Amino acid sequence: MLRIADQDIVTRPVLFELPDGQTAKIPFTFRLVGRKALKRLVTGKLGDEEAEQVLVDNTLGWEGLADPEGKPIPFSLEAFLALLDRRWFERAVAREFLAACLGAPAKN
Repeated sequence: MLRIADQDIVTRPVLFELPDGQTAKIPFTFRLVGRKALKRLVTGKLGDEEAEQVLVDNTLGWEGLADPEGKPIPFSLEAFLALLDRRWFERAVAREFLAACLGAPAKN
């Protein structure tokens, strides 16, 4: 028997390429969007603000992010929004979220 969950939630490694050349993979948890929302994302029918809101609404957590002193940064809406202001962060999370929604295998 195949049990189908009410929502598709996945945890996938997000590859970050920092401005100083360092790279890191951090696990993020996403809720996958349905085909209609995905089609709007892929075809560019959402404006930048709407597309960002889809990302914000469907990013549920992370593990392993820390501040410069090594103190863990717990997931919260405020922390996520603040980090999205960094282009390298937003690009990496959005890329992996879209790949997950499209069904691409996670790159470990």
